[in-house]
Amino acid sequence: MPVYTIRTNKGDEDVDEILARIPASSRSWYIKEAVRFYAGAGSELKKLSQNIERLMSGAVMAAIVSSEDAAQSDNSDDMLMMGILDILK
Repeated sequence: MPVYTIRTNKGDEDVDEILARIPASSRSWYIKEAVRFYAGAGSELKKLSQNIERLMSGAVMAAIVSSEDAAQSDNSDDMLMMGILDILK
């Protein structure tokens, strides 16, 4: 069975901090699970990140509610309020 080791370098202080909080007996399991997660979800996370960037840059425009839709919504709210008042009487 192959054995892998990792070394942290200058600039990897965040990795050192995370691994220091994990008991030595669990570090191997943690690293293996992180590799599995990244290998399985890495491309999906990349697509999700790209979609979020497009949304934040304004590439996707929000739908504008037409005045007819707004009037219909107001009428529905009025009807709902009248129904609630009838029930409370």
